Amino acid sequence: MEQPIFDVIVVGGGPAGLSECIRLLDSGLNVAVVSDVFGGCMGMMGDHPLQSYCNELEIEGAPIALRQFMEKPCISPTGAEYASYIRDNFAALPLTRVQQRVITVTQAQGVFEVSVEADSACMPLRGKQLILATGIRPKAPPFDAPAARWLNCFELYQLVAQGQARQFHDQDVVIFGSGNSAFQLALLLAPFARNICILVKAYLGLYPQETDDRFALRSLSQRTLEMIAKTSSTAVRGPLNSAGLGRANIWLHAYSAIRQSGDQVVLQLPASLNSHPLLRASCRNALEAGRLVTSSTGDDYELHLDASAPHQCLVSAIGVTAQLPATQWSGLVNQQTGFTRHHQGRSPIAGLYFAGAASGYASINTMVPAAAGVSAAAPEPQGQLSWA
Repeated sequence: MEQPIFDVIVVGGGPAGLSECIRLLDSGLNVAVVSDVFGGCMGMMGDHPLQSYCNELEIEGAPIALRQFMEKPCISPTGAEYASYIRDNFAALPLTRVQQRVITVTQAQGVFEVSVEADSACMPLRGKQLILATGIRPKAPPFDAPAARWLNCFELYQLVAQGQARQFHDQDVVIFGSGNSAFQLALLLAPFARNICILVKAYLGLYPQETDDRFALRSLSQRTLEMIAKTSSTAVRGPLNSAGLGRANIWLHAYSAIRQSGDQVVLQLPASLNSHPLLRASCRNALEAGRLVTSSTGDDYELHLDASAPHQCLVSAIGVTAQLPATQWSGLVNQQTGFTRHHQGRSPIAGLYFAGAASGYASINTMVPAAAGVSAAAPEPQGQLSWA
């Protein structure tokens, strides 16, 4: 039997892929969706609540409401609840659903082919148009060292969700990153670790007290900031200000540069970057505790790390980049931003579109439909790869 040609193939089983499929089906198109995992990456949070609220996470037009997946009347679902919501809504849609990992995407004679794992009996899917809603992956760690024990933020979330956080008992954890993931991971490890040091390139500020950027440090991150402040506070001594009583000391420092010799790593902590009262107090008290040293200038600090030290874990939460399957086209990802090159969801390749986090959208309710102009008709050629 000849392989059918779909109007649109959507690659990706997360919120963006679901949103695109719903919209395309409403337009009467013949749609196929393929992904190795349906539910999106939020499932890695397990039973821990998501930072966003229910009304920010609801997918417009979804057959099953988010509240039906939530065990408790909360303002935010857990990661597991949200993954179930996405997965079950995909199952409720009248489309062709293929649960396989995509290996390559190619195009020949105006038709896209999506090939899946070699050991699968599934033939390549063929479609007139293609939407890549393949999400994100963590960026590489800020430095490499022969004996460094690195975990990325996704891996650490999964360990905690699987009940394995106790392996960090009485360890020192060093987290690189200035966003909500870095601060939330510190919060999750606070009951187990001995010391947690968050190293940022810039302090983003609390939302909405210090910035109007809604993606800056929000509710769960603010709990971590309180623990940072109480780690550094000498005004009142009590259980939340003393070490060894059920939570880690949490330190916060801003660094400008890293120099390295083998496993020995030195981070420069300029006073100018650590001028915020929270960071300034953290540096001052870390110096008194022997965790920092003063630099040769006398005004700045240095943090000396031994990447091979036992009872220490290094965590990279420095950001994410687009995750795409192998394609025949180079330059689909902007190397400066780490996200796909597109113009309102359209790629420079005729008939190829991007959606969701891979395109740089930071939340579900800020996503712009990737294929507002997609129809059953074949797309007009758009020329060579050129979008900035």
